[in-house]
Parts: sequence; C-alpha cells; structure tokens
Amino acid sequence: MIVSRSCDVVACDEAQAAAFTNAGQPPTPGNVAATWTTTLADLGAQVR
Repeated sequence: MIVSRSCDVVACDEAQAAAFTNAGQPPTPGNVAATWTTTLADLGAQVR
C-alpha cells in the first residue's frame, strides 16, 4: 500500500481531519492515513 504525502484528499492525522471538519468538509470515516499506517505496522507490514 502506498500512502501519499500530499494529504490533500486523505487526512494525514487526526489533527488534520479535525481541521477539515472545522472547515466544513469532514473526511469520509476511515480516511486518516496515520490510522492505516499504524494498523499495518501492528500487523507486521513494513511501513516507511
């Protein structure tokens, strides 16, 4: 899985997700990159 660094469509972390929400454009549930990278690392995937 490749996670983009641009974070313009998927929020990078909860803080950016909150900023999108405060701006009136909440992200789709599950679209926070940090959550995915943490989950993948917990499952043993190599995350760089």
